[in-house]
Amino acid sequence: MEAAKEQDEIQNGVPCAFPPFDPDRDGFEPGTFPPGFMWGVASSAYQIEGGWNAGGKGPSIMDVHFQKGSAWSGQTGDVTCDSYNRYREDVRILSELGVSHYRFSISWSRVFPDGTRDSLNPEGVRYYNNLIDELRARGIVPFVTLYHWDLPQALMDKHRGWLNETLVELFNDYARFCFSEFGDRVKHWATFNEPWSEIVMGSKGILAETVGKEGKRGVYAAVRTVLKAHATAWHTYDKEFREKQRGKVGLALSCTWGEPKDPRNADDVTAAERFFDFNVGWFAHPLFVNGDYPDVMKEYVMKRSMADGLATSCLPEFSSEEKALLKGSADFLGVNYYTARLVSARAEGDDSKPADMLGEDDADVHVEMNPDWPVAGLPFISIVPWGLRKVHAVKKTFYLFSLYQPSPCSSRLFFFVNTIFIHF
Repeated sequence: MEAAKEQDEIQNGVPCAFPPFDPDRDGFEPGTFPPGFMWGVASSAYQIEGGWNAGGKGPSIMDVHFQKGSAWSGQTGDVTCDSYNRYREDVRILSELGVSHYRFSISWSRVFPDGTRDSLNPEGVRYYNNLIDELRARGIVPFVTLYHWDLPQALMDKHRGWLNETLVELFNDYARFCFSEFGDRVKHWATFNEPWSEIVMGSKGILAETVGKEGKRGVYAAVRTVLKAHATAWHTYDKEFREKQRGKVGLALSCTWGEPKDPRNADDVTAAERFFDFNVGWFAHPLFVNGDYPDVMKEYVMKRSMADGLATSCLPEFSSEEKALLKGSADFLGVNYYTARLVSARAEGDDSKPADMLGEDDADVHVEMNPDWPVAGLPFISIVPWGLRKVHAVKKTFYLFSLYQPSPCSSRLFFFVNTIFIHF
């Protein structure tokens, strides 16, 4: 019996915390979902709308990026599902599916073609008003994302995108307009969807370019701008719209669960925690804890910056005023969970670049896929459903009880947007 148990704890010669079945990890809780649980589906403007230059819309960085043939198989979102023209049919299908909520994103460049209020496009505004009204007529609650990676190309050309903090106020102008125009019917807002994915993957050429040739320093600068843009928009809603509209504003983060490669090795356990801080804490800690990055992140980025011969850290500091702006500036935290990785401490003297696209250089960790985990249609997505449970446990324990209680936010609503790949 002991031998069988030991065999369960070893996979491919690696001590493992995930045997074939663990009731604490894999078992289902009896009962039903609570009243008010949000059963919904989600999309983004670039993924489904099409009509990339129809009705006065301006180009976005996603349009330009994929029209260059940058996708894995060369596709573009020029037409895609054609929801711009077929939204009524799409909403009918949503109704037949029986969902109660639908999360979609507004294309900034469809509303403001050059990214500024002066370029307001009435036809684009009419499209989103029609979509919202159609959803409500079918009894479906609209949940709106303001930004899903499709920055107006004009703002990239003129301001270098999120590298320039001018975008904080430009995004706030856009958010204020959306709150004013749609907020009488929309009560759930996400400012940004997966900023880690856009900025980090964009810096690697996988998504639209966001930081140019600025490297790590540009990545950290862009995230800083996005965080300030989110917080500024939240405060705008809080001061100008909340009392009348009674809505909620948060953001959605992507999350990869980091499982210690050897759970009996303290260094691997610490490395997995550090991976989570660099992946989720980078964004959640400033908003839900103290207005600043996790201490371990500041420590490790400084250490790597010094090792690279830099005079200062690549991670820019927040002023006391900026920390006050950021802290508590969210009514909920959404999590998009996709996959997991095995995480271990990097060997001393190992200066190699991460081989895994989800790896993190400055965190000083080694990240890899477990070959025993089934792989989804995308080669970098392993199917690890139990990782979601572990993410939820960390998020609930750390963010809900440690972070939200001292927050000035009006609600502890946590809305999960979970992407789980099912293996048959």
